[in-house]
Amino acid sequence: MAFTYHTKVHSDWIDYNGHMQDAYYGLVFSHGVDALQDEVGFDRAYRQATGCTIYLVEEHKYFLKEVKDADALAVNIHLISQTDKLFHLYAEMICAQKTVALCELIEMHVQQKPCPHGVPIPQHIAHALSAYQMKDQALSDLKHRSRKMRLRKWVRLEPAQLTDFHRRLSSAAGENAVPRFRSPTTQIDAGAAEGKAGGVLYTNTTKRQ
Repeated sequence: MAFTYHTKVHSDWIDYNGHMQDAYYGLVFSHGVDALQDEVGFDRAYRQATGCTIYLVEEHKYFLKEVKDADALAVNIHLISQTDKLFHLYAEMICAQKTVALCELIEMHVQQKPCPHGVPIPQHIAHALSAYQMKDQALSDLKHRSRKMRLRKWVRLEPAQLTDFHRRLSSAAGENAVPRFRSPTTQIDAGAAEGKAGGVLYTNTTKRQ
């Protein structure tokens, strides 16, 4: 089942080519996702009560057909997958029963205080999101995916677990070297690289979709 958002093209969205300017495709998709989030429980009351909100992490759009002034639009949104803090959506924009644009995006549930950081999604909201889960066959049949987006699950290793990691880094790079790198599979903060008590290693246990 998809969540569906309806709108129409406004005259001030039309560019010098006589069709909807590309930035407004993003606006329509964004409004559709906002409507879905309100529906499942990430609404204004939730944000005010908890201090939590939703941040966009990654997005890819595909422009397939043009739309004109006053055209009616529908945005169908499915859930592809979710983790404790992230959810992965696929949205299809429809005009006159034809797909005109696609959007694939990853959102994060964020606590904004004292500074923005990812926090687990409440179970009742995760359950509400799951009602829009795309079926496996439909997922395998998706087109226009230039590369496969996927959610990443980070595993926290406490300082006591870093001794051997630090020793191997020091041996490879020299005692005075402070590694500074970030890759799709591993993130290390400076404290972890130096073996300090506050250092933390996050390692990626990605499962491809």
